[in-house]
Amino acid sequence: MLDDDGRSTGAFPGSGGRRPVVVGLGPGAADGDALVWAAAEAAVRQVPLRIVHVVPHRFVLDPCGVLLSVDGLPGVTAAAAEVVEAALARVRSVASELSLSGCVLAGAPVPLLLSESREAGLLVLGGRSRHPAGRVWARVAARACCPVVVVRDRPRVPAGPSRPSVVVGVEATGSCAPALGFAFAAATQRGVPVTAVHAWGADVPADLEGACGAPAVAEAEAREVLERALAPLRRRFPDVPVHRRVPCTDPAAAVVAASSGAALVVVGSRRLGPLRRRLARSVSREVVLRAPAPVAVVGADRVEYRVPPAPGARRQVLRRTRARPGG
Repeated sequence: MLDDDGRSTGAFPGSGGRRPVVVGLGPGAADGDALVWAAAEAAVRQVPLRIVHVVPHRFVLDPCGVLLSVDGLPGVTAAAAEVVEAALARVRSVASELSLSGCVLAGAPVPLLLSESREAGLLVLGGRSRHPAGRVWARVAARACCPVVVVRDRPRVPAGPSRPSVVVGVEATGSCAPALGFAFAAATQRGVPVTAVHAWGADVPADLEGACGAPAVAEAEAREVLERALAPLRRRFPDVPVHRRVPCTDPAAAVVAASSGAALVVVGSRRLGPLRRRLARSVSREVVLRAPAPVAVVGADRVEYRVPPAPGARRQVLRRTRARPGG
């Protein structure tokens, strides 16, 4: 948000409408990292917190071979309700002023969480690092109607000597603009710097003669891409320190390497169709599954986080197509 002088106030663009932070709990996640993270985020944004526990459909065969749903069995619903009640009690003990609500939903996790995202300002997902959970995270993050933050439960490790920062992956196209806006707003909110990461790769031979550009030229172009992407954010958030990283490596590996000790990692996501999602490599999914920090996935269509370039800014067309750290 902007003040009267046109500078950022640090508030999230979507927080003024009181859209809640929604946290989806996994099994046994009433005391998990995602719940604590979501409660702190809702308190800072001064918005309600909604706790959702999704119980997948389960079916059994009776002795006569009839297919019966067990969603309504007392044991299943009671266990799910206990998880929600424990989560609500924990949040009340540390943030009694928060407006809280909780519910148990039965059905397929992905459609139910996508439905929750339609009315949410932020969707937080958590749980243990297991392969089924990773599939749910990736599918929800790729299609949600709001930014999605994945906070995995991790072993406690001693804090490192480096100061936390908000790490954001920057790509060569304009689709990362909402992710950049979200990252700078989050850094302002937390009072930490931004670490902007843009990976590049060496040129490959363009013809049979084996001629290719010098690595120094490719690196210089990568730095220019990064500066051009950061320029409108630097004007909007002049008080946020920015650290730049331009490594020659894979985009996902570059963001993961920079995320150690980060307060938050932010990556963009392009809205691809089902076929293209299967064929294209998703850097955001790799970062979600590998980064040792909470990861926010911000869709390229989240215009409320986009910071427009300055009037009259020159648009440039890149000569080469590179792997993009989003998607």
